[in-house]
Amino acid sequence: MVLLTYDSLVLVLQHGTSTDRSRLNLASEQLEMWESSDPSIWGLFLHIAFSRGTAGSTNRLRLDGNAVAYGGTDEEAQILAVRQVAMIRFKNGVDRFWRSRMVNRTTVTIPQEEKQRLRSKLWDCLNEPHRTIALHAAVSINRIARHDYPTHWEGLFDELLQHLSNAHSEQATASQELGPDSERARAARLRLLRGSDVLQRVLKELGTVKMLAGRIRMTTLAKSLLGPLSSIFHQYFVETFPSEPENLSAAELASWASGVQLADRVRTSQLLLRAVMHLTLADPGLLTVSTTSEGGSSANVAMHIFASTPTLLSCLSSTRLCYLRLYRNATSSEQAEHLPLLTNLTKHLLGFGKLYLALIGKDRSKAARWSGWDDLILWYWSQARSVDDETLSVSRDTATTSPEALVLDRPPKFVIQALMLLKQTLTEWRGNSTSDSKTDVIAPPPFNDANFLTRVADTLVERLMRLTRDDLEKWQTDPEEWAIGESNESIDLDIRPAAERTLMVLANYSRPKRLVGEHLWGKFLALGNATSVGTGDLGQILIRDAVYAAVGRCRDYLPNQDQDGLPADEAHSAADVSSAAAERLVSEGMLDASAGPAWIIIRRRIAWILWEWSEEIRIPHRPAVYAVLVSLLEDSPGRTDVAVRLAAAKSLGALADTLEFDADSFAPYIEPALIGLARLVGNSELDAVDSIRSCTTSLSILTERLGARILPHIDTMARLVPTLWNSNDDPQLLGKSSILTFVAKLVRTVELVPYEQNGPAENLHHVVEPLVRQSLSNAVRLIGKDALSLWARTLRSTPAMTPPLFGLLDMLPHLLALPDFAPDACSIFEEAAMLVPVELCLHHGHAIFDALASILADTESANVLSPIKAVDTLLQSLHAVGQAGDHWTSLADNSGFFAALVGSLVQVKESAVIAGYFVALISRITFHLAPKQLVSLLASSSVRLSHANALADVGATLVTPLIDQWCSRFENMSSARRRKMTALGLAALLKSACASASTSIAQSVASKVAEMISVWSDSLGEIKENANGSSDVYRAPSPANSIGMGAFSDDGGDWLEDLAPGSARATHLSENDPAINVPLASAVADALNDAQSVFGPALLQGIDPLVLDMLRADLSK
Repeated sequence: MVLLTYDSLVLVLQHGTSTDRSRLNLASEQLEMWESSDPSIWGLFLHIAFSRGTAGSTNRLRLDGNAVAYGGTDEEAQILAVRQVAMIRFKNGVDRFWRSRMVNRTTVTIPQEEKQRLRSKLWDCLNEPHRTIALHAAVSINRIARHDYPTHWEGLFDELLQHLSNAHSEQATASQELGPDSERARAARLRLLRGSDVLQRVLKELGTVKMLAGRIRMTTLAKSLLGPLSSIFHQYFVETFPSEPENLSAAELASWASGVQLADRVRTSQLLLRAVMHLTLADPGLLTVSTTSEGGSSANVAMHIFASTPTLLSCLSSTRLCYLRLYRNATSSEQAEHLPLLTNLTKHLLGFGKLYLALIGKDRSKAARWSGWDDLILWYWSQARSVDDETLSVSRDTATTSPEALVLDRPPKFVIQALMLLKQTLTEWRGNSTSDSKTDVIAPPPFNDANFLTRVADTLVERLMRLTRDDLEKWQTDPEEWAIGESNESIDLDIRPAAERTLMVLANYSRPKRLVGEHLWGKFLALGNATSVGTGDLGQILIRDAVYAAVGRCRDYLPNQDQDGLPADEAHSAADVSSAAAERLVSEGMLDASAGPAWIIIRRRIAWILWEWSEEIRIPHRPAVYAVLVSLLEDSPGRTDVAVRLAAAKSLGALADTLEFDADSFAPYIEPALIGLARLVGNSELDAVDSIRSCTTSLSILTERLGARILPHIDTMARLVPTLWNSNDDPQLLGKSSILTFVAKLVRTVELVPYEQNGPAENLHHVVEPLVRQSLSNAVRLIGKDALSLWARTLRSTPAMTPPLFGLLDMLPHLLALPDFAPDACSIFEEAAMLVPVELCLHHGHAIFDALASILADTESANVLSPIKAVDTLLQSLHAVGQAGDHWTSLADNSGFFAALVGSLVQVKESAVIAGYFVALISRITFHLAPKQLVSLLASSSVRLSHANALADVGATLVTPLIDQWCSRFENMSSARRRKMTALGLAALLKSACASASTSIAQSVASKVAEMISVWSDSLGEIKENANGSSDVYRAPSPANSIGMGAFSDDGGDWLEDLAPGSARATHLSENDPAINVPLASAVADALNDAQSVFGPALLQGIDPLVLDMLRADLSK
């Protein structure tokens, strides 16, 4: 083992910067060994990370010249790389080892004394000029603070504020004595910048602790730090920015912009604002509208801070705008020099927006009711309203700090913040001065003025919701990608979706009610039918698109007579979206290519708005709507493209998924709709998973709602599946999951078709088989549940087993061994057992029973009931074909299944409910087996359960405790059918004992007759059977057992009618269950008669005569 020293650590870190993977791995292994064994390594990491001395100084890092490290022969680059690795290792070590943890069964602990030294050493990051190292050090401090403050680092904020105060004073003194460009002044500004960054990061980290203790900690910090810190911020802001920037001349502004380290000073001001924001959010004053907080015991500091920020915001905004004019007139070299300042000015401007959004977004915040908030929102709205075309044309993919966005008067992110502030504020102002609700906040002027609200709506629709040049270019370049981007738009990233959501809130909360909705509907009607006003002007088309988007987004807020109960004199203003869709939108959507290439924008919007209005379109208007959507599904160059066709596909699915959908009225459009969807989803240009999933979802809905009407097109749909499955790169498997769902709908459709070889059902089975196999392979296990569901659905829907489905059964043993898939695999086993029970046992029985036995033998398995129900179904299925005692007996014995079943009941303390299911299955097994088979199974199980001399001891060691459990668990069964099956099983056990050659088993059974009689009396006394042994109480309320429930699903429930062949099989199985068709009284009487003939009068000695009289009375009935 290499001894840890300063020099050896530096050498290993040098190797850790190498591009040679072998050196890198060796270095990592050595570092991990030291980290888990020697706490002194953390101090050495910091010492190396902060060794930033110049050439010749004592603080300079000494490297091993023989080590090959990052940077080649450049010593400075090598030193920097080693320092970075050291700091990163320390930061990662804080997460792993700051709190004690076990490594290789050894507790790794950093002593408190060492932690104290490390915390003190970390303050060296304030003097660190390299940003990456300083950043990782700041992250280390905030993570340590999360654990140690205030218990072990009580003076954290006192030290931090002292560093900030000293740096601020040092900067002022050095600037005055030595000049602002002196080394001392620069060093002080660096400490101020680094300290501000550490402060805001620590406060942010502490604010993420949502538990009560963490919230109390932040509130305490806010009380003690918010006042002093806000004063520091205000003072520093005033020192950094000109007081009246709009009055500065170009020369004066240039002089200010050329100030020493101005970009860093602006950045420091922004970081201080962030720190103030984190504390303000924790201040209790945010929860009140009073100028005092905490019951008047203290001033509302949060409100005071807010009141002071609009002036600073105005100053910052004016300074930035003035500087932009200077920046635009500069040369390219000068612009590159001043770009960092413009970047920090923009970030600082956005920082104020983040502060206000955080204030109003805080839970139970009353910031929207503070004095001056309405003026602030009005100012932000004036900025958003004045946005120019250049801002609106910026690509949504453009970063906030990109040069393209920085040079704009109002960057896109700033406009988005303005819209989000208006949106959230309107949500808080849920009323106006005429509101009678005591919970509504009165909206101040002009936000309660109808004219103002309609002007806001006009600006949002006609200005901010229009498609931009960038949108049109992206649409033309890749329609599919653009359409997906439209459906996944984020209101935090793009102006248009932010404007749409703001309009929705405006329409919802405007007063009088539906004011904005009426205004939007009026704009919609005023546009007129495009066939009469012309279609060619792009500007008018974009306006029309925006208005259509508005009435689509605000569908719930349009004037509607049914919803609002409008009086007769206002009925003319009610919006009849159904008529508008059937008349105006249909006619516009049907326009041919002569309407111009730009009209494709409206066609897509019409398809989209029909999706929004899908639930409002009435039955008489639906055929016209179906016709236009089917038309828009067609691939017609110049008239439609992928974006239009995707929107039409989505709308068709939405219309089919409504209560008003009538399959008969859709019948004329079935073939073109299915062909259109099939061609679209099979299009080689359709690459995105979301697009394929949208199409397959619509296909699935139509397939389900159309039912048997889709049968003529089944083969076409089936041939489409392999192409879809293999055509796209889908690492998340989202598209494949929807394809499996679609195939399941096809399977449901053909389940009532009479089966014929090579018919539609078998053709579909050939499609299902490879899908299931590939989905359940190791590489594609993510969609295993969907594949198992399809497999089970296919088995349930088929009237006969087919070669493809039978071939899949070889996968069952492996799936049964997987806990996540075992229940579904058991359900599939049940469905297969009802179809071909004998073939299932002969071809796959050994492997399947081995897997089932493994589940039962696992005492911690949560799936123990699944094998029980599966084997119960198999036994019933074998009984139905007259082979209940054949085939499976050797399987249950050789696999150890029966031994595991009996052992689980006798040796493992299962819950009473689970044990009841075990008893019911053992009862069914006993009922169906011949006496010799049962004795053989019991003897074999005794050996497997470690009982010596099995045949001699099986009675005392196994049969007796088994009967005890058998009788005692009878009381825990709620199902009448299972209770009868248990009683029948006991009768069969007594008959088998009489015929057994094993004296041990016979004597053990005979000794438990009293307990058996108790069970029989209870069972006979509670139910009156008919002559066939049946009773209504035995029958399930459903015509079939649910999949996966075997014979135990007869305990009630509200079931929908299931017409699948599998349901019929389950019904037939249930009707032929011995629990229904075998009279219990006869079975018990026969068993007792046989037993008395073998054991004589001694059998019933010791039993209360009254009990025997009651039993005889029940048997005589």
